[in-house]
Formats: sequence, structure tokens, C-alpha cells
Amino acid sequence: MYDAFLKTPGEIMLKSRDVLIKGIKKGVEEGLFGLGYLEEGKPVCVKIGERPEDVTFEENEIIIKPEICKKDVQTEKKEGEEGTGPSEKGQTYDGIESGKVVTVKETTETSTVSDERKIRQLKLELKVPIGQTSTVTRILNYLKDRFSHVTVTVSIQAEDGALEKSDYEDRILEALRQSGINIIFEDKG
Repeated sequence: MYDAFLKTPGEIMLKSRDVLIKGIKKGVEEGLFGLGYLEEGKPVCVKIGERPEDVTFEENEIIIKPEICKKDVQTEKKEGEEGTGPSEKGQTYDGIESGKVVTVKETTETSTVSDERKIRQLKLELKVPIGQTSTVTRILNYLKDRFSHVTVTVSIQAEDGALEKSDYEDRILEALRQSGINIIFEDKG
């Protein structure tokens, strides 16, 4: 996870690995996402809703969407009786740990939201400060999960400076070409 974070273009640079660990622990504790691992290619949620003891960055350790962790809890409930199910010692579901039995909190979520409260189409034009493109990327990933068609058009305007033509061709155009990004409009002055 840590190496992938460092290699992602547009992401902010972290001061240290500890900063990412603290952020992951806080996000798990607040229930923003779960922490778990991959088992036979499927995510297994271990912690959500309480602070994990350790984040190891092992190869199979993953951050999991909270909905998946809640599904794990609901599946566990279906397997057991009256809200309890078998568990390995030390496993935690929805922040509750209990020896060999996991107690499950019932959560009620309304899946039928009236149409007048839903946004069916969205168009945003943003003025993004330098260094905040990762925020836009996170928003795009969020929207991608909720809409079947999301397109992004970026407008870059650079003024009050100069750039060598060779730098423009070698650094900017080449980076766009390698990323498969098409230029819709180009105006050089």
C-alpha cells in the first residue's frame, strides 16, 4: 500500500510512512473504511469502527470499503443464531470482540431513497489549487462507483512565465501521449 501511494502520480508526498499508518488507523476507527486482508482473492474485513493495533503493509493487507465490511457482519449474522456467529479468537466485526462468539449490532439502512433526493446527472467545473489534484481524483473515484458514465475534461491555463518548446514537447506532450490523454484544444502563445 505504502509503495503504491508513493508511485501514484498527482498524490501528495507524505512526510513519512508513519503519517500513512496514522491516517489508516484513524479512518478505520471512524468507520470510513475497514482493514483486512485478501483470502483466496476475496476481501476479509478484520477491523472497522475501532482503532487497529497495527498496520503492517503486508502484501495481502488491504483497505476495504465499509459496505463490504458491513456485508461481512450481516453474513456472519445469517450463519449464527440471534445475532451471533462463530469467530476466530481476536477477530473483530463492527468493532465488537468477544472471545469465540461475535455479537452483531443490527444496522438499518434505507435503500429506497425517494427520486427527488437523488442526483441523476452532475456537471462540475472546478478551479483546483496546485497540489489538490488528488482530491479531484478521489471525487472521481467516488462518482465512478455511482454513475455508469463519468467523463473528465481538464483545462490548463499557464501564464506569466515561459517554457521552452522542447520542454513542452518532451515533458508535457510526451506525458499526455504515454498516458493516452487526447488534447481537444491547444493554444500556445
